[in-house]
Amino acid sequence: MYGGKYFRCRLCQDLVYTCQTIQPIFWLLEKEQRIRKQLGGSADITDMFPPKPKGMHWKKYKKLKKQAELASMKYRKIALEQYVWIY
Repeated sequence: MYGGKYFRCRLCQDLVYTCQTIQPIFWLLEKEQRIRKQLGGSADITDMFPPKPKGMHWKKYKKLKKQAELASMKYRKIALEQYVWIY
């Protein structure tokens, strides 16, 4: 429920979630940064990928690393397409 003069649901107020308005290129970048932070590393994509945290299963680490790499590849592809389109 959202306030104001009257309490209404988000649909009645015509509100949307942030993920519904963010551009795909930024969503992919945020996804990679979230995974890096989850693994205890820096959100900076120019840094080396963080090592496996102690106590985390290798299967989970490899899955997260693969997701981050996939998001990074898609991000770079979109960025390159936009760059070529601009020039």
